Amino acid sequence: MRKRWLSALLCLCLVLSLLPIAAYAQTLETYVALGDSITTGYGLGEGAQSFAKQVATASGLTLDDALATDGLTSAGLLAQLSDADAKTAVTDTDFITITIGGNDLLGALYGYLAEKYNAAHPEEPQMTAEKITEKLASLTMSDVNLVKELIGYMPGFQNSDAAENALTAYSANLTAILSAIRMLNSDVQVVVLNQYNPYKQAAENPNPALTIVGVDISEVFGAFEAGVTALNGATAAVVNGYANVQVADVKTVFDKEETNPCNANFSDLDALSFDIHPNATGHQLLADMVGEIVEELQAPSTPSSTVTGDTTFDPN
Repeated sequence: MRKRWLSALLCLCLVLSLLPIAAYAQTLETYVALGDSITTGYGLGEGAQSFAKQVATASGLTLDDALATDGLTSAGLLAQLSDADAKTAVTDTDFITITIGGNDLLGALYGYLAEKYNAAHPEEPQMTAEKITEKLASLTMSDVNLVKELIGYMPGFQNSDAAENALTAYSANLTAILSAIRMLNSDVQVVVLNQYNPYKQAAENPNPALTIVGVDISEVFGAFEAGVTALNGATAAVVNGYANVQVADVKTVFDKEETNPCNANFSDLDALSFDIHPNATGHQLLADMVGEIVEELQAPSTPSSTVTGDTTFDPN
């Protein structure tokens, strides 16, 4: 009797070994949204929801976005992951999104512009990155000459030490961030959203008056394009080294969008804005991208379509 039982068991094992191995759906219940003002939904109109809230609602996930902070840099996020509350949130979740790096790039750019401006105007009060941020946030036509001069310095940023140092620091910080997350939760699925150029659509339709006063918006777009491309290259290189981490290619999706997905506006001089943040259209695009990733993770699939560290997600 025992020999028959063993024979039957061996036959069953043989049959099972010949069956195709499937990767079964994951159960995602909790979602932690980490990052900067893109995650918080800064700049959205009343009643509009951030992409993270939209994803949670559509996917039935329990969202924790309490750690998302306006103005957060990669260094700030790394430090944040040492906090007890952050450790608990990351340890106990199934899914994480990260928006980070934009403030690293902006901080380096505005610091570079301030340095150039101060060198050209040593007799004036010192310009700072913070002052440039404030000027651009509440721009008036009286600031046209200042903006014109700052824009003129922008093309030099991409080959500057400031840009190189910012990218090096960002790569190191993102590596440490993903390593810290992996140490806290080896199974969590992570999506890093890459950076978009906030001025593409706005630069395509500038008010002719800006050209008359000498403000070349195309240089703004070009400077950001170079910086964002370099930043996204650094992101892809880091993410490639981690399993269960993928990049959502936001830049490609935003570039293809005909309606302006950001708050920047160069067509209406009464509402002139260099605001880099996504508007409701932009957050819907982000929600659609991340939502599709969640669906893929929760759908049964063959091993060939299992998400890996070198995946770049682009729904188009």
